[in-house]
Amino acid sequence: MCAGPARYTTPSMRALSSSDRPPPTAAPRPAWPAWLVRLVLLAYAIALIGEARQIGITLDEPKELTESYLYWLGTQGLRPGDGPPLMRIACGWVPRLLGVPVPYGTAAWEEQNSFAIGRQILLDAGPKRGPWIYFCTRLAMGIFPLLTIWLVWRWGRQLFGDVIGCAVAVALAVEPTFLGHGALIKSDVSAAFGAVLFFFQAWRYWTRPGLWRAAGLIASLVVAVLAKFHLAPLALVAAGIFLYKGPRLAGPAVALGAVYLGLLAAYQ
Repeated sequence: MCAGPARYTTPSMRALSSSDRPPPTAAPRPAWPAWLVRLVLLAYAIALIGEARQIGITLDEPKELTESYLYWLGTQGLRPGDGPPLMRIACGWVPRLLGVPVPYGTAAWEEQNSFAIGRQILLDAGPKRGPWIYFCTRLAMGIFPLLTIWLVWRWGRQLFGDVIGCAVAVALAVEPTFLGHGALIKSDVSAAFGAVLFFFQAWRYWTRPGLWRAAGLIASLVVAVLAKFHLAPLALVAAGIFLYKGPRLAGPAVALGAVYLGLLAAYQ
């Protein structure tokens, strides 16, 4: 058999080995999931405004509004006094800005019961101004469902890609319970935001520990506990992560100390 033609290579061709070749370019991310999430957030905000205007005052809202309002006035110690600080910080400034009168000297005030005081505030405001006060205060609470949807989108796209992250965010936005509670003066959705924020920061620190990510994990723990006292066991989760990933002594101590100091600061 005749041998084939000889194959010649120049020095420049030999220098370009496979390791020197540029890596293949990654496929560009599709733009439509990000735009769809923006449209969902816009539609959700419009829905929150409509719900805040149309839904009647629920049973617990006079109590929550009263405790949040008096928190900003520096008055604490009302019964039952179980409202979480984050909700009070987020919405209590609205009735203060509106100049809602406090029923000092009334029988409701003498009871030192937030339900009774809230009922008296609503009666004194009248049938026109009362709903307006609740509408404006509800709008302040709308920041939590919007932030939760955005955070789920950001986390989902990092875990599974843009398309699945967008699908998860849309699914959360149309979930009936989440949508129905998003426009109310309640701590449910703010607690959901605190929990998602904590686990997102815990995942970031778990995958790549670092000083700034440790700070983010501790800060998210404080936010979660301030959002709902039932989330206090997350402090044990954070301590366990630090015990496994390090720093084993400073991490748990700083996390627990930050929660303690955060609660003290919130009630000053």
